[in-house]
Amino acid sequence: MNIVSIIRRRVGFLSVCTAVAAVMLAPLSLSSTGQGPWISQESKPNRTRARAAAAEVSRDSIEAMVRFLSIDPATTEYRSRFTYREAELHEIADSLSIYLERYTGNTADQVPFTVTQGREGGDTTYTAENIACRLDGSGEVSGVFMVGAHYDAIGFRTQGWLDNWQTWPAPGADDNATGVAAVLEIARVLDPGVLPFDIMFVLFSGEELGLLGSEDFAERFDGLYGDEIIGVINLDMIGYLVDGTEKGDLVTNYSSGWLADLIMEARETVDPGLPIMLVKPGGGNSDHRSFWDRGIPAVMFSEPFRDGLHVIYPYYHTVNDTPDRIDYGQAARITGLAAGFLAGLEESAAEVALLQSDLLFVRHGNPTGLREFEVGDSLYLDIRMRNLGGSNPIPGGELELTVTIENAHGTQTLRYYDMDPPNALRSVDVTIPILLDDSYAGQNNVTATVDVTGIDDLPGNNTAAGEFSVGGGATAVIGHHFQPNPVTDSFLSASFCIHLANEVNVSIEFFNLEGDRIDSAKIGNAWGVPLHTGLNCIPCGDIFKKTGELVSGVYIYRIRAFEAGGGAKVFTGQFAVQN
Repeated sequence: MNIVSIIRRRVGFLSVCTAVAAVMLAPLSLSSTGQGPWISQESKPNRTRARAAAAEVSRDSIEAMVRFLSIDPATTEYRSRFTYREAELHEIADSLSIYLERYTGNTADQVPFTVTQGREGGDTTYTAENIACRLDGSGEVSGVFMVGAHYDAIGFRTQGWLDNWQTWPAPGADDNATGVAAVLEIARVLDPGVLPFDIMFVLFSGEELGLLGSEDFAERFDGLYGDEIIGVINLDMIGYLVDGTEKGDLVTNYSSGWLADLIMEARETVDPGLPIMLVKPGGGNSDHRSFWDRGIPAVMFSEPFRDGLHVIYPYYHTVNDTPDRIDYGQAARITGLAAGFLAGLEESAAEVALLQSDLLFVRHGNPTGLREFEVGDSLYLDIRMRNLGGSNPIPGGELELTVTIENAHGTQTLRYYDMDPPNALRSVDVTIPILLDDSYAGQNNVTATVDVTGIDDLPGNNTAAGEFSVGGGATAVIGHHFQPNPVTDSFLSASFCIHLANEVNVSIEFFNLEGDRIDSAKIGNAWGVPLHTGLNCIPCGDIFKKTGELVSGVYIYRIRAFEAGGGAKVFTGQFAVQN
């Protein structure tokens, strides 16, 4: 019988380490001081269960698993977990599958995919495997929460390794046996049937060759499982002690900021003394990026990075990435935080919040950290009202969202919405386009406030605010518009009107709300369509030569006004078509 088949739930991996007992244990550092950056949000986690799950994480179990993945128990020699070493990696995948099955009570899927190595004389194709296993929830909430790490390794930073990968080791103790050990330990300490949703534990191969396993898994997930992915926690390199202090990084992008915020809040309950640096926006050099690319919220736990998101660990991607270089206390604390966060999402009551990280500024289709724009830029606000609870709201609840903007022209209401509350750990989203014309020049303060009726709610987290500035502007262009607006007859019989203080040449282009350019035109003396001071109205059919009739909808236009001896000033506006 394979020794791993005798493991029982609640018994850590320590019971299998006798085969490698002769390998020297790594020294431990127990120091842990300081607080990481923190933004408090009110919510209702199950703090008792969160602390209990974190306390159950075993440092010794994590160490034993790292040693098992790095050292062959039969020979006590360092292993290779390089993706092209198919036989060795398949054997490890079988063992990891058995652990996940023991810990979850479900059957693990070994999902194959192919990897092609280009080489002189023809390509070589290898088969690799992702491993997925589900921990059942209560069924209260649909969807899955994913916890993953890559189990492959590489040693190419060691001179000569690329020519000798068939025989040289790639033990990958920190990168990423530590992450795999964390995933297995989280699977061990979480109880089935307790969380409102299912947890899917996934171990990826091919990460070191360009995120190949997670790319394949994310792309095929709907066809394989069909669940909605609520969020993803990726663990990659969590065991290197940088300066004698146990600490870590939490890497996120703007769209996943809500998940990072909730984890940082859980830290205050689970392990407030563990310094965690929130890296936002962070790098996409690990498997979380495969989910970012598909709009799925994902974060990564790691050991600290150097400035510029460079890996500090000096032995990564070498044959010297061995178990004696790992701080297992740090690895256990990061694992405990991840486990405690998940355990704390037990079926708490529905609770609507507007997290600061859910007020997003979007430019060119992507969230941005920029807060300085120019007149003529296009800007969107994405606002997400989120249910932080582990339960769906009771029928009859309502949300009222009000969005205001304050600037030199006073305070105006941009939008007012009335909508139903979101289900557990989901959000309802609104997108507001802002056309940055002269009226937005200077400082602008945006405030979003949600009022909740019909369900219990904590009022302290129902407002989010942001600010941005707009520079530029012009003196020549007094006003501009399409008439009639909305256009209810033929677009070509409508007119574009521009009111000028002095003579300029003007280019104009217009777009649909998806950002596709429909048509453009140039008017003014330089282009044979004279403009004069005062009001000019020109039939659209005379200047827009590519456009036929437009479908009903809202269109955005951008003007560039070129004054003699000066640069271009930019203006924007919008018009509607109603057929």
